[in-house]
Amino acid sequence: MELRKEIEDIKNQFKKGESAIIPALHKVVEKYGYVSEEGAKVVADVLEISLDHVISVATFYQFFKLKPVGKYHFQICTGLTCMINGALDLVHFFNKELGVKENEVTEDGLFSYEIVQCIGCGDKAPAVLMNDQRIEGLKVARLKEMIEEFRSKEGKEPS
Repeated sequence: MELRKEIEDIKNQFKKGESAIIPALHKVVEKYGYVSEEGAKVVADVLEISLDHVISVATFYQFFKLKPVGKYHFQICTGLTCMINGALDLVHFFNKELGVKENEVTEDGLFSYEIVQCIGCGDKAPAVLMNDQRIEGLKVARLKEMIEEFRSKEGKEPS
């Protein structure tokens, strides 16, 4: 019920309910970590728009996820400069070392990744967004260190 109230408050800030769809979806992500089916239905109901429209907006923007991601979600740029400078090595690290494919989450729930296009950091390639924080010039050795640091911080051993 709390989510419904928060989305109603968002709707009241806009002249037309549909204008509130992006902030409402952000509120769903804040609550669930992704755009859950339940959250999307609440948005559609409160804003008086179709569920199909809510889902189409959520899938249009890459910052909305329709399924859970890891606590540490990496968006690996595969633009040309990043590819030349080792982006695929990062992808292979996730596949082989962590045992996850794109859009999968490690068993401990900590890590996931997805491949994205240019994020505008070609001069510092390969570039990655980790939970929307830009990391430039990321190499596998540093990624391994980061994974170990995050696991240590969370008190979890490698799966």
